[in-house]
Amino acid sequence: MKQSESLRKREDKARKKWWQCEHSSTAKKKVKKTKTKNKKKSIKTKSTARVKASKRRMFNTTEPIVIKSKYQGDKRLAWLKFYQQPKNCLKPKNIQAFALCSENKREQRLDFEKQY
Repeated sequence: MKQSESLRKREDKARKKWWQCEHSSTAKKKVKKTKTKNKKKSIKTKSTARVKASKRRMFNTTEPIVIKSKYQGDKRLAWLKFYQQPKNCLKPKNIQAFALCSENKREQRLDFEKQY
């Protein structure tokens, strides 16, 4: 009861303050000034972020990156037919789910190696 009354009072006070701000002419002028200042600040931070990003180099090599799969040729086709990815592994939402998916894939790979 006491908490609901105090919340109601705070709500009424906030509503009254909002109403005064909405209908006073001086408050509208102040709001417009602060909006322009905020826009200028955000523009400055975006431009400095671009400059910093352009100065960074991600790779120090010009060689192409080549990623090979574990299996090649017919063995790869057999693996793709064998491997059944669980539905929750399409987009794991946390590290634990990702770890379970990796472990599942490892176990399936071991089974595949035994059969092939």
